[in-house]
Amino acid sequence: MKQSQISIRADALTAAARAIVEAEKATHDAKTARLRKARLDKEAAGLSASAPGKPRARALKAKGRKQLTDVFVLRPINDKDPAWERSSSRAMCQVWADSEAHARELAAREFSRGDDTMGSPWLSPDKVHCSLAEAVLKRPPEGHARVVKL
Repeated sequence: MKQSQISIRADALTAAARAIVEAEKATHDAKTARLRKARLDKEAAGLSASAPGKPRARALKAKGRKQLTDVFVLRPINDKDPAWERSSSRAMCQVWADSEAHARELAAREFSRGDDTMGSPWLSPDKVHCSLAEAVLKRPPEGHARVVKL
């Protein structure tokens, strides 16, 4: 075989391999997007179920289930942003919550100026980084607030 025929076959093989990898990546990305959407929908449904008049802890105890919560750390990204005028605090905080969305909602309620949390920077991933705490406590201590400034 000549060198050019080997080169042509190698190029064809490389192109076929790239097509296979790109197809697998597209499938993986689509599945990831579906799972992310399902998780966010589930979290949103969980938030609406925990209305202020019906605390989630009491509802779970009434059903005989144990409430599991994690500790999230919410850290402002740019506290100079004008959106922070809607918040009474720009400090990093720890929040005991069931999910990231729930942690953001609790922080927004705790630090909002007035009753309206719409537009609160605590709800925006662009303005506040939210992650699980390194030392995770499963439940907030009895009698303590669920949102604690650090």
